[in-house]
Amino acid sequence: MKNPKILITNDDGIESPGIEILERVAAQLSDDVWVVAPQAERSGTAHSITLTSTIRTRPLGDRRVAVEGTPTDCVVIAVDHVLDGPPDIVLSGVNKGPNAAEDILSSGTCAAAMEAAARGIPAVSLSQDLVFPGPVHWDTAEHYAGPLVAYAIEHGMPEAVYWVINFPPVPVDEVKGIEVTIQSHRSPYSWTSIESHDPRGGVHYWLHRERAAIELTEEGTDLGALERGLISLAPLTLQMTAGEHRQAIQEDVGTLFRAASRA
Repeated sequence: MKNPKILITNDDGIESPGIEILERVAAQLSDDVWVVAPQAERSGTAHSITLTSTIRTRPLGDRRVAVEGTPTDCVVIAVDHVLDGPPDIVLSGVNKGPNAAEDILSSGTCAAAMEAAARGIPAVSLSQDLVFPGPVHWDTAEHYAGPLVAYAIEHGMPEAVYWVINFPPVPVDEVKGIEVTIQSHRSPYSWTSIESHDPRGGVHYWLHRERAAIELTEEGTDLGALERGLISLAPLTLQMTAGEHRQAIQEDVGTLFRAASRA
């Protein structure tokens, strides 16, 4: 596709280094690039949308708009109002930190891609894994993102499918390859809460993530790929029905109905 219309967003905020990377990557593929992203960081907002207040926007230059809303808000507003026509692809990221396993469910970065997919637009979520307190290898994401995005633009995606790409936490020359993966069943992080007290005796809490002290080397999964220094490319779908379990329940549905009728 020649000169595709590219929409860029994220959940780390419009001034984040990851979004600057995507702008440079997209500029190598097209001169029709738009950035519509949250004014401030909106990590962990998942697929939330703003319903009880207005959403303000602020232009920051040609084809660059900050939104006082969630990543999903950004996609909706960009497609409905900001762009001069629907985009050919939505790129979300590059997120600081991985979006893999069940963390995909809470990721605003992935949710922006989901919203695009729900609207029939090909979408790619991109994240750069990191290991605290080490450096963030932004160069790795920037080096490898271009060909992956170009492939997505050229080949398109099936309906309701989007990509979740995670780059391993290693320098460019230590990346060992690309693996097409499935979503792992467990996160590389565990959630915990920290209790604190204010001067007036009130209690408040911080939610905090700690990286798991276990090896996550299950082959074929997004986390397994990252553990082995591979780029993980997981094609995911919006269809969340548990097919096998649905069939198992279907066999007992008559019994269930009779029992419910007698209740």
